[in-house]
Amino acid sequence: MITQVSRLIFNLKQCKPSLRFINENSAPMVYLKTWREWEIKMYPLRIKRAYDPPTEEDGARYLVDRLWPRGKRKEALQLTGWIKEVAPSAALRRWFGHDPDRWEAFQKKYFEELEHNPESWRPLLNALEKGAVTLVYAAKDTDRNNAVALKAFLESRLSDKTPPETEPGP
Repeated sequence: MITQVSRLIFNLKQCKPSLRFINENSAPMVYLKTWREWEIKMYPLRIKRAYDPPTEEDGARYLVDRLWPRGKRKEALQLTGWIKEVAPSAALRRWFGHDPDRWEAFQKKYFEELEHNPESWRPLLNALEKGAVTLVYAAKDTDRNNAVALKAFLESRLSDKTPPETEPGP
């Protein structure tokens, strides 16, 4: 962590616009260009089962499953939104069936689906610019599910994101 922070400070002093950084806790860095300096804000991207109680640290909570979690009431989930379109297609979800042997192939196919549908995940990136975001899912497998894959996809998008070019002010 210390070497990452020192590298970050060095890059800031050099004012390199290609700065890309994700810390050990996978908290994405959002870059905003201000006049003659870089301002950096960190907002965490988390995942959480729908059956775990909401907490204040969750920030904006988005259900990222195509199907509603069984036995859960809308009020109990305390969702900011339900983004069905960001979930894997029904065919891909059925093919995967939470089979650990298909996890790598599932991620690859799911990432391809996400690449072809950026309108589905852009609202999540926009929400991350404003604060913490929690991706809510219902799967029993906490290591291999669509929310884990979506989090990795979004973090890769944030690390590739470069600040907009603007002219310095007066």
